[in-house]
Amino acid sequence: MALIGNKIFVDGVRVLSPDSLDEAFEARRRLTGTSWIGLHKPDPAELEAVAREFSLPALFVDAARLGHPRAKLGHYESTLLAVLRPARYVEDGNRVRFSELHVFLGPDFIITVQQDDFPDLDQVFQALEANPHLLRQGPLAAFTGILDRVTTDYEPVLAGMHDQLDGPESNPVVRHRLRHVQDLAVRQKRQAQAFRSLLQNALSLSATLAAERMTETSVRQNEQVKRISAWAAILFAPTLVGTVYGMNFRFMPELHWLWGYPLALLLMLAMSLGLYVAFRRNRWL
Repeated sequence: MALIGNKIFVDGVRVLSPDSLDEAFEARRRLTGTSWIGLHKPDPAELEAVAREFSLPALFVDAARLGHPRAKLGHYESTLLAVLRPARYVEDGNRVRFSELHVFLGPDFIITVQQDDFPDLDQVFQALEANPHLLRQGPLAAFTGILDRVTTDYEPVLAGMHDQLDGPESNPVVRHRLRHVQDLAVRQKRQAQAFRSLLQNALSLSATLAAERMTETSVRQNEQVKRISAWAAILFAPTLVGTVYGMNFRFMPELHWLWGYPLALLLMLAMSLGLYVAFRRNRWL
């Protein structure tokens, strides 16, 4: 098994590149971020170790171990499995070479399992590192980079097939088979583009919902500040009057007036009620 990818991203920035799976598992438990582990032809024990660490569904693990004949997208609880069919045009043999790529996506991880040496996923993640804003969105955002590479790699395949279709015009059998392969490549390209569009819409929806939650939280905080400020003003008004009477002035005529003390209490009550009514009208309370 070749460990072709082992990186941990925090806030869209790579902070660690462990040398082994054990180091990656330990670092993942320590750090809060997104882990990428890329496996090339893993043996069953290594695949099982990764499955245990990331709680991958057994059905998905079996698909990666035994292979799958076509592209697919599966979902189980919080784990998403995408089976992609990358392609490469081999000019020496004038043929198309197909591969198989399994991508496991979770809340904080992306695991890739491939049986061939293409596409070069390390290059994909190096390109993604140049865009921390995208990586900051999580594993789904990184998955769009993989889809983009797989889709882009079909362009030279289609170009090579086009040249071959132009060449064997005198051989209808070969032409028919080449067109069949071209139709297959076009269909898979459309599926990959549909996946990318779906994921982009999901990311956009997620960002919108997050913004709405932040707005709702801000509104609730503002309402709480209004209520606290209103009650503080209501309680402060009688305190102001009481403070004046507590200054112990020598000459305070109202002290010798029969209605002085009741009038002071009435004034404090009126000020508090007036503020209460004003705040209620302005919907602060």
